[in-house]
Amino acid sequence: MAETPTPTATHTDNPFMEPTANTALLQFQYHNPVEDSNLNFPEGMPINIIYVDDGRETPHSANPLQIGANGQLRFELEHRGNLHFRFEFEEAQYMNITSATTTLMSESELNQALQDQSFDTTSDLAFMLPKLFTLQNSRWIIGGEGAEVPVYDAEERMFVDLENNVLQGGDGGYLPVILNPEWQYIGFEYLGRQATESQMVPQFLFLRGYNEQFSEDEPATVSNVYKDNCICLPWIEDRNLRETRNRRRIVLKFGTAEAYIESGVMIRRTTDAVRAMAFTNRLRFYDLPAEWTSANWKAGIGTNGDLTAFGEANIVNG
Repeated sequence: MAETPTPTATHTDNPFMEPTANTALLQFQYHNPVEDSNLNFPEGMPINIIYVDDGRETPHSANPLQIGANGQLRFELEHRGNLHFRFEFEEAQYMNITSATTTLMSESELNQALQDQSFDTTSDLAFMLPKLFTLQNSRWIIGGEGAEVPVYDAEERMFVDLENNVLQGGDGGYLPVILNPEWQYIGFEYLGRQATESQMVPQFLFLRGYNEQFSEDEPATVSNVYKDNCICLPWIEDRNLRETRNRRRIVLKFGTAEAYIESGVMIRRTTDAVRAMAFTNRLRFYDLPAEWTSANWKAGIGTNGDLTAFGEANIVNG
């Protein structure tokens, strides 16, 4: 017979009820590289709570729970051993970080928004989340940078000994749980015919990163987040982090459809529109490739970095 949870399973998110030592109070955030700050997870994002007792995992009876306003999650503990959490999606999800309030978009919703131009890649920003990421397989900061949190075991990557440790922040508040991707900054440089120096491709591209050690078809990361003339690409899962990945198996790709750059400013024009221009005007435009891959290209680090084959460059491990 299955063990009866004690106390009775509840999912409580009622600000008018005083929390007890049995109440978990977590606030989920992520590091935003554009603002260099931590922002709240979107409201309504599903999460699974997993209890671990003597090596046996038991899901919370109300899974999936939903993150509330301000990234906050409140629930009553059903077991008093250890606990971790899991985010799991059937379809790839994107964090839309365009506005002050982050929203969650499925890949199909993003594709539709791109098609009807309600998502503008020259101004709006989004990055992909893995279909499965957890407390145990991804980069998290618990309680803030350098904070000592007795309820969290960094080696086990679990909240532990819930019989004696409250799963709350200081003074009975919410405990920050911060997703901290390894953000990498990648800029694309070109030399225009009428320019005396090189220029950077402006905000426009969705860049995809593949770890071909695990999959040549499914990207490990996708982003058009843009800062300081670079696309910010987040690596979230441990197996894709610099300490473990084989840089020779990392491949970056992007694709465009009839996209042109004019004097460093992204202008989207059809091929026919550019061809209809006077020849001298047409020289200002440069078409981007329909499909680009880092294979057989060279890369360098920093403004004056030496160029070397992409697979050998520390740009993906530095």
